[in-house]
Amino acid sequence: MRFLIDNSLPPDVARRLTAIGYDAVHVRTYGMQAADDLSILERAAFEDRTIVSLDSDFAMLLAVHVRSKPSFILFREPGMGRVRALSGASSRTFSRFRRTWKPVVS
Repeated sequence: MRFLIDNSLPPDVARRLTAIGYDAVHVRTYGMQAADDLSILERAAFEDRTIVSLDSDFAMLLAVHVRSKPSFILFREPGMGRVRALSGASSRTFSRFRRTWKPVVS
């Protein structure tokens, strides 16, 4: 799987996904940290990436624009939005993630 990490999550999320074998890029890598959600959606669709975000607006945009791509993962684990709590919460999340989805390395 290929992921585009939205600016609502820190770049560490992309680094952690990459460390466990996924192709993950944070929007800051593209200089898109201030981009609107539609631009991020278009970039993810162009690169065939799944958006990972805390922002539920992506689901609305997909519905309004009648799109089936890109896919979208919404993180709603308590503490994911707080930088101090991110380390513990994301460690639990990525442990579950690793057990659930096996990376596809191309």
